[in-house]
Amino acid sequence: TSDDGGTVRLSPGVFRLTKLLNVPGYVRLAGAGKEKTTIEVVMQQPCRHGISLVGPRVELAGFTLIVREKSEKISYPVITDGRDDNEGHHRFVDLRVLCEQRVYGAANMQRPCGETTGCEFHETFAIQNPDAWVHHNLFYGGRGHRRPTAIGGTGPRCVLENNRIETKDWPVGPGGSRNY
Repeated sequence: TSDDGGTVRLSPGVFRLTKLLNVPGYVRLAGAGKEKTTIEVVMQQPCRHGISLVGPRVELAGFTLIVREKSEKISYPVITDGRDDNEGHHRFVDLRVLCEQRVYGAANMQRPCGETTGCEFHETFAIQNPDAWVHHNLFYGGRGHRRPTAIGGTGPRCVLENNRIETKDWPVGPGGSRNY
């Protein structure tokens, strides 16, 4: 992509991510659909995250991001925008985030995160900012995480609508697994 952004297209298939992927601002990382394009996170060195959104208005669309059990190098959410100079306003469309190992969530959005739609998260999706529109998603929460939360949002303008939250694959307790 150029300095002013652009689209990086991922064809159908499986791609291996072995080190931190920094996605610059105004870039769209687009797969062929979450059923067709997969990014496997298998870090070679310890790393806090798999994908870091390092500029404003990044879009992630149309792929499955999976942290494999054997990749014990991720210690925090797989996707983050935690840089202080990041103005946010990101967009997630048609993503699936799976974590076969214990991580501290699928995504941790600390800046205004814009829109999240048509996604499926199998770990916690945390929104720690004032502006977010999160709609038509499926949240399973964090199986095995010390705080099995599906979605967390803080902020005066955080809109959550038409989402489905389930406790799929959580440990079964008294009364069994519950769907909400």
